[in-house]
Amino acid sequence: MSTQVIPDSPRFPAVTRESLDPQAQAIWDRRQKIISAGPTGHFNVLMHTPPLMGLIHDLETYFRRDSSLTERERELMTLAIVREAQAKFAWARHERRALQCGVSRETVEGLRHQAPLEALAPEDRLMVELARALAGARRELPEELFNRVLQAKGQRWTIEAIALAGHYTMVGVLIHGFGVVSKPEDEPTF
Repeated sequence: MSTQVIPDSPRFPAVTRESLDPQAQAIWDRRQKIISAGPTGHFNVLMHTPPLMGLIHDLETYFRRDSSLTERERELMTLAIVREAQAKFAWARHERRALQCGVSRETVEGLRHQAPLEALAPEDRLMVELARALAGARRELPEELFNRVLQAKGQRWTIEAIALAGHYTMVGVLIHGFGVVSKPEDEPTF
């Protein structure tokens, strides 16, 4: 029996687990262990190219399990990055996660409305400033900002935070390039 999957993109047909060969099903199953619903959105489109999907999934899994960024820091930065990218599908998923891991509703609303840094809690400003500076980067990270982040957070955290910004900038590109749309049950984002 085939699982009915509603496509999240009008550009690509939805992939079901049953439509995949055993190797690709194993990649699907790796994703499903992290996100119980299985691959949706850009990840479902990526299942048309399972090896690529597996690599991107592994990078995201690293940030979730092995990174020195706390879950709260990761979700705060992710929201700032996907907001800059106007990636509504990603925002809806990460807004829920951010609230669950302790990002305040006030901070989420500040990010949603692109509030100035001064309007955010002092402990969040540096991370949001870094995320905004790198989201869709077209120029070098200012040395002064880099040095403040390095001084406050250390080398490993800084490297991983910059890589996280790169990853979620890529997610924004994938969402827009694949034409992924928000799900009907998603709250309005921005």
